[in-house]
Amino acid sequence: VVGVVAHLALFFALHVLFVEVGTVKVGPLSVAAPAWASLDVRAAGVSAVAFVLLFALKQPLGRTLALCALLGALLRGLS
Repeated sequence: VVGVVAHLALFFALHVLFVEVGTVKVGPLSVAAPAWASLDVRAAGVSAVAFVLLFALKQPLGRTLALCALLGALLRGLS
C-alpha cells in the first residue's frame, strides 16, 4: 500500500511540475524522466509556498489548501 501511494505521489508531482515527462529504460525498469526545460515555474512556486506554510509556519492544511488554490487561480488568471 505504501508503494502505491508513493508511486501516485511521484506520478502526480512529476506531471504537475513538468509539461513533458518521458521514460528511460534502466535495465528491466522504466523510470519517469522529466524534461527539465519544461518545468512549470508557477506550479513550482505554489508548491514552495505550500511547503513553507505547512512545515515552516505550521499552518493548518485547510488554510494552506485555500491559500494555494487562490494563488493558483490568480496566477492562472494573469497568464
